Amino acid sequence: MSDVLTRLNDALEGRYRVESQLGEGGMATVYLADDLKHERKVALKVLKPELAAVVGGERFLGEIKTTANLQHPHILPLFDSGEADGFLFYVMPYVEGETLRARIDRDKQLGVEEAVRMTKSISSALDYAHRHGVIHRDVKPENVLLHDGEPLVADFGIALAVTAAGGGRLTETGLSLGTPYYMSPEQAAADRDPGPQSDVYSLACILYEMLIGDPPHTGSSAQAVLAKILTEKPRAVTDLRETVPPHVGSAIARGLERLPADRFSTAAAFSEALDDVAFAHVTAAETAPVDVTEATNPTATSRRWIAAIPWAIAAVATAVALLPSGRDASEAPVTRVAIHLPEGQEFSKSAMFAGTRASAVSPDGSELVYRSPDPATGSYRLLRRRLDELEATPIQGTESAMAPKYSRDGTWLAFRSNDRGQIGVMPAGGGTPEWLEAPIRFEWGDDGAIYYESDGAILRWTPGTADPESVGTVDGRGGVTDVLPGGRGVLMARAVADASIYVWDADSEEVRVVGEGRGARYLDTGHLIYRRSEDDVLIAQPFDAETLETTGPAVTTSDLVGASGNGGEFSFAVDGTLLYASGGTGGAEQLVWIDRTGRAEPIEWLESGSFDGLALSASGDSVVAGWSPGSSTSDGDIWLFDLQGRARLPLTRDGLSTRPQWHPTEPLISFVGRLDDDPWLMTIPTTGAGAPSPLVALPTGPADGWWTRDGTELLVRARGVSVRSIFRFIPGQDSVPSPWLDREFNERSPEPSPDGNWLVYSSDQSGRSEVYAQPYPDGGRVESVSIEGASQPAWSRDGTEVFYIGSDGWMWAAAVAYDASSFVVESRERLFEISTGVHLDTQRRLWDVAPDGRFLFSRLEGAVGGVQLILVRNWVQEATGESLDR
Repeated sequence: MSDVLTRLNDALEGRYRVESQLGEGGMATVYLADDLKHERKVALKVLKPELAAVVGGERFLGEIKTTANLQHPHILPLFDSGEADGFLFYVMPYVEGETLRARIDRDKQLGVEEAVRMTKSISSALDYAHRHGVIHRDVKPENVLLHDGEPLVADFGIALAVTAAGGGRLTETGLSLGTPYYMSPEQAAADRDPGPQSDVYSLACILYEMLIGDPPHTGSSAQAVLAKILTEKPRAVTDLRETVPPHVGSAIARGLERLPADRFSTAAAFSEALDDVAFAHVTAAETAPVDVTEATNPTATSRRWIAAIPWAIAAVATAVALLPSGRDASEAPVTRVAIHLPEGQEFSKSAMFAGTRASAVSPDGSELVYRSPDPATGSYRLLRRRLDELEATPIQGTESAMAPKYSRDGTWLAFRSNDRGQIGVMPAGGGTPEWLEAPIRFEWGDDGAIYYESDGAILRWTPGTADPESVGTVDGRGGVTDVLPGGRGVLMARAVADASIYVWDADSEEVRVVGEGRGARYLDTGHLIYRRSEDDVLIAQPFDAETLETTGPAVTTSDLVGASGNGGEFSFAVDGTLLYASGGTGGAEQLVWIDRTGRAEPIEWLESGSFDGLALSASGDSVVAGWSPGSSTSDGDIWLFDLQGRARLPLTRDGLSTRPQWHPTEPLISFVGRLDDDPWLMTIPTTGAGAPSPLVALPTGPADGWWTRDGTELLVRARGVSVRSIFRFIPGQDSVPSPWLDREFNERSPEPSPDGNWLVYSSDQSGRSEVYAQPYPDGGRVESVSIEGASQPAWSRDGTEVFYIGSDGWMWAAAVAYDASSFVVESRERLFEISTGVHLDTQRRLWDVAPDGRFLFSRLEGAVGGVQLILVRNWVQEATGESLDR
């Protein structure tokens, strides 16, 4: 027995008995072994030592879990994985039979019907995996096993696990992922995040070879093959084998298109085309190699060739990258780049919520997603921006989204829907979201699951499963900010007003403080990264993820992630690339009057701070606001500011109160507060004397409460059946709010007219946000107030105008005439453009109108521009002195 077999058997004693070597591939050596527990033969695959050294055991085993739940009749399942005596291994069933590679080598060409049948079975497996967010990345005949004539796709997701775990250091091994003959053009161009179309291309190559006997492109070296993939079209299958039906040839031709967008969008579509005798695909004439000189003239070059040039250039880089690198990764320079965001795709402070991220960089650092205002709807959506492209693309299904977060392997994207009050999870490349009832603060674990806290339990949910499972209990509530490797513990923030970093111990289920700061994340260098509360500077704190203790002094970094008072917006790629938001010159807001011409007059005597909702008294002499001094990101307390006497009075003191409104007939302020950690609408006297009195629970989360002008009813914006709706609540009569307008659309900012006969609100019933009016309380016909996109309506004090923010960024005034039975918009006028730095939120109104017609806003001090997204490469090495490529 060889030394390797001896070592393997010693390392795996009691679990597996290794008998012999079955074969060797580009990434692993395959052994026949006995599964001693289950008494069965298995194929035990051991990563090559040089690859295992780069990838690392913990990271590889964490990534490979993504594929463990794939269950399909044509997918070879993953039985087990582990690390023993330096060996990284994974275990799959032993299939008696041969590989498709051996079958092609023996028979050269297969029958058309058999080749198409096997391709359709493989397509079914790929489509299933793609719908679960897993791209194979290494589809080739060697990875297709034949069992009783039926194909089984093996090593599903192994290439992904190796890529995600090893990051950029794989090139140092001299190994490449993917076999050149079956690599898609985007893989040949070193795209580290290929989509489903990449697997479709590889499968089309396999079908081509099954029918012809050779793959579409051949050459004397890997580099020659890659060059042909990028610059040449293969000969048509029907030219080389006349018995291939035309529709099969057309399906293969489309599957082999150079641009992913020109191929089938799904493996299922490829399979359907193989059955459709009417399918035809018109291809361009066979092309010559790229003429770079000509391609530099866009007017003389097709868009297809312009798109192919970067691939051709990247092919050279790929060939070079396959050679061992002599440069130490720690020598890579730190680079900081401001991401240019075109007009209409801006990322601004108003796109943020305190304590939650509004942007994220993908694990491989190739793209980012961020929250941006949608000028067409007046709401927000997520945009995806690949770093090799100049513009971002809206992600369908992410309307009103916030807190985007990639899974650790980059296959999933999760976000919080502010309208639904749920977490949406979709494949990172796009798709239909799955929905999960969970709080705003959640994080991905390295097992591919989402972790969050709810009612004192730490819950874990895996996409594709029905219900979350409890992994333990926690003493006191808190938001999850990160999950430690292997689920050993969970980093938490107890409350937005508490600047402590907590860790929940999964073994003891105890919670303890491990530092002072906000937004703590764990990096594999063995550091907690968090922001210092007082100035939002990033801190690197040595931390042992096993003992859950700090192991050294904290290090202050050179990056300030809260320069505009945006709450410390930052996220990391797997290699430690940092993405953060910065901009403006101030860190806090001040109240400012703006008249109908747009002239601004700051209220300079009033201390600046962070405002979350404000409302003027009937006389306009006082304002109540959710406020915290300085640039704090806590919800703050309710304060009353006497604008005439230049005095201020705190009404609450819990740091968890927001969204105040004046009671129209009594000396009371209503606001959204907390009772036993649940959101409630509450009231407190304007004198500040006494404790708050609860009005009604808001089980669906924070909402707005607007009084009717006689003070007898409240209009509440809360989540209805699936989206934000308008509810009616009568204090002293109702125990819970009752639906008033609960439809499949999002309704926001309800406000009754002074005479109480009409209610204005915004809704996306037309496909974009507009302002509407309806009779109150009976409802009935809907009247349009705005016509070109609008949100956040407010009545003038005399009831003759409705003001709103247009989707063009201007304040508008609609002159209206109405009585109990009619409502007419007589004219619409643009008043002034909303200036940079003004605090807006399309979900609710954060400004008010005074009796004299002026508008009260909060505005970022000294703001001179929108918030920028900053990307910092190799930041971890600078901040911690260590590299993640270990």
